[in-house]
Amino acid sequence: MTAAGADLFDEARIPTCWDAIAPAELTWLRLQAQWRAQVVAGTVELADVPASFCRSAIPDFPDYPVAAWWAMGFSPLPAGPAISLH
Repeated sequence: MTAAGADLFDEARIPTCWDAIAPAELTWLRLQAQWRAQVVAGTVELADVPASFCRSAIPDFPDYPVAAWWAMGFSPLPAGPAISLH
């Protein structure tokens, strides 16, 4: 944090309860940084990076408990028969 950021920081404004979107966004940003570091280090080719991490904007994640899984690239699928329309 910079000195200017420290002056603006107010601990009272930190939410006591996070929605499902915030952890998903933080997960996505962490994974994007890891992919970027691997590309810069030359251990991974840019073509091998999943397309969702090549974009500059954070995807719009739903306020739903599995949003963090979507941020990691997992798609939840039913284990058994499922109804497609509810």
